[in-house]
Amino acid sequence: KECCKALTLCKIDNEEVLFNQHDEGDTFYIVYKGSVNVIVGGNRVATLHEGSAFGELSLIRGEPRAAGIVGAVDNTELMVIGKKDYDRILKGDATTQMEIRTDFLEKQPMFAGMERNTVQNETQNYVKNRDLKGGKVIAKEGQPSELVHFVVSGKVKVQWSRGAAKQYEDQGLQPPQHFTVNDIIGGDDALADRPFSFTAVCVGPVEVYYCEKKDFMTMATLKEDADREREVKMQVAGLK
Repeated sequence: KECCKALTLCKIDNEEVLFNQHDEGDTFYIVYKGSVNVIVGGNRVATLHEGSAFGELSLIRGEPRAAGIVGAVDNTELMVIGKKDYDRILKGDATTQMEIRTDFLEKQPMFAGMERNTVQNETQNYVKNRDLKGGKVIAKEGQPSELVHFVVSGKVKVQWSRGAAKQYEDQGLQPPQHFTVNDIIGGDDALADRPFSFTAVCVGPVEVYYCEKKDFMTMATLKEDADREREVKMQVAGLK
């Protein structure tokens, strides 16, 4: 109720700049209608749609904006809350959720060796959380692999395509029958830009983090860049 009272509404049009990367941040936003583009280093790295929130990192850390925001379509409507009301109503919970998410993601191999702040900055606009009910189909064989899921809790039953199952068997392995905590669902298919090679169904309640395929591929590239940078530093150190 307090949050609703503190919210105001603003509108932006296609290609209209809401704020730039490195600007001071004193507002938190929720996309109410339409969509916005996330700009880093002059490049669009993500598009946020209705229900997505952004801007909290600057308010939590007191740092400049890690990314810029530009309208993706005309008449995009944003719900806005200022820093004072955000700190009073939302900051404690948002900070806790961000730390929990980062703790989980740091354990994933794709983020291994990356600095904690980098993981937070690079996933804040990509990775979302949701709870799924038993029987929910997360992926269906043959359908486009548009979402990648990270299992936080619960169990997901998986039925593999004949081709995918044979790849396991050719290596002398049995294809896994379930995805469980810390497993990534659909990551290999997303990186290979192919349809899902399995059907996955929740066995009871399941909590997941999830992101779009294109954002998962962006995060995978960040890991590759971090690994190359680390290798270069080691080589330079070896020459000294």
